[in-house]
Amino acid sequence: MTVELVVQLLVNGLSIGMIYVLVASGLILLLGVVRIFNFAHGEYYMLGAFVTYGMCQLLHVNFFLSIAIAMVAISVLGIFSYRLIFQHMRGDILLCTGASIGLSMMLQRGALLGFGTQQRGLHPPVSGSLAIGPVDLPSEKVVAIILCIAIMAGLYVLLMRTKVGKAMRAVKVDNEVASLQGINTNRIYLVVFTTGCALAAMAGGIIAPVFSVTPTMGNVILLKCLMVLMVGGMESMIGGVIGGVVVGLITSFGTFYLGALSEVLLFAVIGVILVFKPGGLFGEAH
Repeated sequence: MTVELVVQLLVNGLSIGMIYVLVASGLILLLGVVRIFNFAHGEYYMLGAFVTYGMCQLLHVNFFLSIAIAMVAISVLGIFSYRLIFQHMRGDILLCTGASIGLSMMLQRGALLGFGTQQRGLHPPVSGSLAIGPVDLPSEKVVAIILCIAIMAGLYVLLMRTKVGKAMRAVKVDNEVASLQGINTNRIYLVVFTTGCALAAMAGGIIAPVFSVTPTMGNVILLKCLMVLMVGGMESMIGGVIGGVVVGLITSFGTFYLGALSEVLLFAVIGVILVFKPGGLFGEAH
């Protein structure tokens, strides 16, 4: 194994791993604050990729502006989804789960009818490669890593340094006490749901130039994010970051050396972690 190969696989793993981190972070916020596991979360990711693709490829809008537009569009969809569906059944886990599965199927079937089954690709916003010593790294993957790190830093500032973030953390700890302190919990639930949708849409937009855009891509990301949550912990943001990087690196190195058996390796690692830490590396067993 050469140094160049290790670096290439490392960058590949980090690029996809950081995408997992973005999507999983939205799921962790929903689980921790709103107490909803949204099975349609992968479809917000898929729609974010399609909006970015459409803005760039059809309307020739700047790539980064296209991602911002996708975030706004999917956030609006998230607001309608929450107001029309989840707000009226929040607190009932089974109802929310069933509703989110139904919403997922509707969005995916709608995408199949509207966009077809054809795979689509987007030209990278930055062409060429980045030379670091003897290693040439794909520019689009380096850009994806940098964007994801910047967004996670911004999310940290939101959660830890702003009044809205403090309110989110208060509602997560005890929503009744937070309500008695004057926090509008319904508004916080909506903000958290919308933030999760925006993170998923951004991840979809960032990944559009790296992998193909298809109506079923949400299924794959949701499964991977479940693995991320099992590795890091269901309600831990730090666990989500560590879990996303671990799953991304195992996928990258495992695919190169084991091919299709890389999934077996991934499940084996998750199984070992759950034996010793049933709640994940940074979670708590229930």
